[in-house]
Amino acid sequence: MARRLINTVSDTSLTWTTQVFTTSGTWTKPSTVSTVEVLVVAGGGGGGGGQFTSGAAAMDWAGGGGGAGGVVYSSAVSVSGNVTVTVGPAGTGGASNAIGNNGTNSSFGALVSATGGGGGGAGSSGSNGGSGGGGSYLFDNTGGSLAGSGGTASAGSGGTGYANAGGAGNTRGYTGGGGGANAAGGNSSSGTTTSGSGGSGITFYWTDGAAGAAMNTSSGTLSLAIAGGGGGGSGGAITAGTGSTGGGNGASGSANGSAASITAWNNTTGTGYGSGGGGGGRPATSPNSSSGGNGANGVVVVRWRA
Repeated sequence: MARRLINTVSDTSLTWTTQVFTTSGTWTKPSTVSTVEVLVVAGGGGGGGGQFTSGAAAMDWAGGGGGAGGVVYSSAVSVSGNVTVTVGPAGTGGASNAIGNNGTNSSFGALVSATGGGGGGAGSSGSNGGSGGGGSYLFDNTGGSLAGSGGTASAGSGGTGYANAGGAGNTRGYTGGGGGANAAGGNSSSGTTTSGSGGSGITFYWTDGAAGAAMNTSSGTLSLAIAGGGGGGSGGAITAGTGSTGGGNGASGSANGSAASITAWNNTTGTGYGSGGGGGGRPATSPNSSSGGNGANGVVVVRWRA
């Protein structure tokens, strides 16, 4: 059953009501309501895993950061009846050197839909998604080395979308960060000795009651900070990238990337929904591997006046 957290403040005119879905459920239409405000956030992508093997056919890489779930907002969605709400689960981190799994789509019926975040690369480009996963540099001693690009972004449909591409893994031991709702994932660069950090997420604010107004990104008494990218993993003396807005941090060496972190909605605020997981490190011994961190589940917000 959906967790339904409702804020209601009344006065002599109209009352804004906010319902936040952190799990899938059904929005029940009040008889006098024909238009609602909707914010849909998909599940974040998992970070990629890392690997190290030695010898003539040596190959190694660290995992790219997971991309944030797509964010789609509409100030006026027409409704004629009850609506099924789907909250997309997070993508899991790539286990033992695998590419991170994409997050799952979230939706408000067939009216507004957001695309799950892309998984972080593992010796490969990041996956395409809501926001793209970070790319991972593949070192191949036999001559097939590859600089992995960041995954591309496609927020979703039915409103204004917020999503960005993942960063690229350009050099051995470096990876890109996952894209966030407000900024692209950071590219790796040997000149900075740091893998790419996750792209920043976005905060939506609003206020309930007759004096309330539509959601915005600047001020209000209630808020959700959402959809940050996961940081890229790293190898050797390279510093791993950090996650943003709840996104998981990348790891170094044989450590696993950290999972995205949610501070649960408490009728006033919440953070981290839809953020990407951190990339796993590049181990220093052979044979060895690491795993990426899990992304964070999505969220759906519905508001109306009656």
